[in-house]
Amino acid sequence: MKVLLISSKPIYPKNDGGSVAMDNFLKSLLAAHFEVRHLAIGTEKHPYKKVNYPVDLQNKISINGQNISTSVNAFSALKSLFKNGSYNVNRFHSKDVFKKIEKEIKETKFDTIIFESLFSTIYLNEIREIFSGNILTRIHNIEANIWKDYWRNENSFFKKLFLKKLHRDLEKYEIETFKKIDGIIAISDDDRDSILALDIDANVITIPVAISDIQNHNNYSNTSVFHLGAMDWQPNIEAVERLIKIHEEAILKQNSFDLYIAGKNASSFKIPPSSKDIRNLGFIENLSDFTKSAGILVSPIISGSGVRIKILEMMAKGIPVITTNTGAKGINHCDNECLIIATDNNDFINKIKTVRESSELRRKLGENAIKYIRQHHNIEKITKSLREFIQNK
Repeated sequence: MKVLLISSKPIYPKNDGGSVAMDNFLKSLLAAHFEVRHLAIGTEKHPYKKVNYPVDLQNKISINGQNISTSVNAFSALKSLFKNGSYNVNRFHSKDVFKKIEKEIKETKFDTIIFESLFSTIYLNEIREIFSGNILTRIHNIEANIWKDYWRNENSFFKKLFLKKLHRDLEKYEIETFKKIDGIIAISDDDRDSILALDIDANVITIPVAISDIQNHNNYSNTSVFHLGAMDWQPNIEAVERLIKIHEEAILKQNSFDLYIAGKNASSFKIPPSSKDIRNLGFIENLSDFTKSAGILVSPIISGSGVRIKILEMMAKGIPVITTNTGAKGINHCDNECLIIATDNNDFINKIKTVRESSELRRKLGENAIKYIRQHHNIEKITKSLREFIQNK
């Protein structure tokens, strides 16, 4: 079975949760024995370079890409206020990209085309005119929900109005697109339920992110706190800013702890000079080495949608996790005791103190997390579900 996979950013290098999720999805497609051709849209934020793709993968599949500009400027943003459609999504449309898509379709008789994320679906209508096979989309999160959080949390009146329009336009585009697509792959039951609640006649299935690198590297002696996530994503920026406040409040309550900030673009994040015991590690080149002695992952995330891939990755290493209900979306933590939920800042301080004081609790959380990942993110089970869903469309 031949599949064309179109992504709104390159899969490699794997330097954030989204690229990790796409890498694991591609591996699942190959494990299902599909013949895959991949076309990536590169942007200023995520440029396409074929050399970044692993050599062994380049020998297995056809890889192509096109770099375009999606940069936001004041003039184009202002124009979008008076135009139909979603400004967020329209930025990903390019005649050059469609020419490459058209060339792929003409050269290969595909059975299925899969859009990886909502933004690549901007080519859906054009593809429908030249392709009669099944078209699916894989949704990492409900994009409109993220932008709803943005405008609700914005204090500036005019910026709030602009963000509110972006949210409404994106929500309308999302619903219209879901109605046109043949099948939707959600990566969590929460997102699947959100899509079904839109009352659209679409075939929606949950296929979780496959996690193949499962190994307990944690010795549970480290009681330091860390946050790991791409710092070019607003929800992560908000989470780190809140974590620094939690750290400051913990010092006042004589519950201080060492705090480490790490991830893509973390080096650009400025830590207040007055903040003691906080260290910025920047981008972690070797995540495997880092997790061998990592302490406690704390992610006080307050906005966003979808599954936090970095949390799943850390759980797969047996690392204790403290997060919010938002951070734990898509994870059945209540039945599995695989992570700890905290609410306000004071609750975070108390939960961090409790976990730091008990090596037995850290071990229990870590071991339960690994069991959870093995049960719910098993690549063999996920590959089987993926194969059945695509072949039965």
